[in-house]
Amino acid sequence: FAVFWIGILSATFNQSINRDISLEFLSKALYVPYSKGSLYHSGDLSNRLFRDVGVSVGMLLELGGWLPSSVVTGIVAFAYLAILSWRVAFLTLASGVLSFYIPRFFDQKIYNLSQQINVDRSNLRSHMQETLQATDVIKSNNLQMWAKTRHSKYRNRVYQGEIKLGLLRAYASSSTSIVAEIISLVIGWIIVILAIEGEISAGVLLSAILLVNRVQRPFDHVSYLYSGLQQKISSADRVLEILDLPVEKLKSSETLSKTDKTKETEGVILSFKDITFAFSEDQKPLFKGLSFELKKGEVVGLVGPSGSGKTTLAKIALGFFQPQDGKVEVLGDSLFKDPIGLREFMAYVPQNPYLFAGTVRENLTLGDSSISDQRIIEVLKLANAWEFVAKLDKGLEADIAESGKDLSGGEKQRIALARAFLKNAELVILDEPTSALDNENQVLINEAIERLCKNSSSLVIAHRLSTLKNADRILVLDQGKIVEEGTHRELLALNGLYATLYEMQKSEKSA
Repeated sequence: FAVFWIGILSATFNQSINRDISLEFLSKALYVPYSKGSLYHSGDLSNRLFRDVGVSVGMLLELGGWLPSSVVTGIVAFAYLAILSWRVAFLTLASGVLSFYIPRFFDQKIYNLSQQINVDRSNLRSHMQETLQATDVIKSNNLQMWAKTRHSKYRNRVYQGEIKLGLLRAYASSSTSIVAEIISLVIGWIIVILAIEGEISAGVLLSAILLVNRVQRPFDHVSYLYSGLQQKISSADRVLEILDLPVEKLKSSETLSKTDKTKETEGVILSFKDITFAFSEDQKPLFKGLSFELKKGEVVGLVGPSGSGKTTLAKIALGFFQPQDGKVEVLGDSLFKDPIGLREFMAYVPQNPYLFAGTVRENLTLGDSSISDQRIIEVLKLANAWEFVAKLDKGLEADIAESGKDLSGGEKQRIALARAFLKNAELVILDEPTSALDNENQVLINEAIERLCKNSSSLVIAHRLSTLKNADRILVLDQGKIVEEGTHRELLALNGLYATLYEMQKSEKSA
């Protein structure tokens, strides 16, 4: 009966700890600054979450399992043995310490190899994830054999590492056993000599032989466990590496209402003040001394050659990257003092919007059950998305595949715009929303963008310059600086970089 309850309690404890650490890990991964989190591949984080967390919990259970009872038994046996013969007791203790330390020669090697195996296993998971997400590319180019060969290379690294680790642990375990056997024989021989010389009785002889094993057993257990822990500690270190990352500041209770903020800022919604930004200290700054403002109700376009930093600038505006120098303010507040709170006032539509596996409704409400069907249909109409959603078998309850694979690029973009309408944010950031779309989708999305921009302040990054003809201002970005600024007509009349880019696009279109 006791064994039954011990099993139940052990399983409950195991799952509780696993659940709590997993939730803490995921929370940390979600709240870590974008600049830190983007350094880790999603496959690597998945491997740490699903495998390394479990291994770490297993380590805790081993430490709290049979080890305490074994140690207590050893202490009691040592005390009794010391009463029978203090010389045998201390000889046994010394031999136990020796049998523990000899296998430690392998520990660092086991730890280092375990770390490498964990990295290889994460690379394997990342590769598998990428392969499954790119099946259309693989199939269309008949790359199945290439993908299998590539996967086999990653898998063999894990296989070879595990074989080496198994050999190392076998060497460590066998060395512990050999040393323990030799020491037991030596101590047994000494006990027999003491009995022959009459220093201990036959009864003490038998008791001592039994107790020596009890005293040595904890050292053997700890030695075996310690060797195994090197493998598990490497997994625990990988979990702690994520848990120790800094997190973004949580929403401040001092965040003001939209109305109060608009009054305070005198109509300035977003401002960059003399910012300098580089991805790392050893890289040349992407922006140096860059400044601009976006006022309430304005539509500001951002254009420039490929690689000029347009998307990076948008991510700075969202608080994903923090400049090394200068100030970024949203509604009059320093963005990096309360990035999570200030994002409540922003809507972001990326170039490649992500749709979750779930229904159309779930992809719009994103967990907010208070939003009515009437409001959902209203924003879908504003985004020119209701027509195709209404034709789906289940309408709002239609299931969307992973990453929205069953929808066209234009349909996904319109769902993303509907999200922005639903948020009704003060500041809307659109990152090349019409790039790589056909003319029909481009027209529908441009109409939706115009509606969206009427009720908000908007920063629009555009590849197709024709989409910015009605923008209040256009900023031309080149080599980390704003080199031109004005309306579409003013910039064409200036006959500078903007005019060159515009003429190039016209030529490509006519060709």
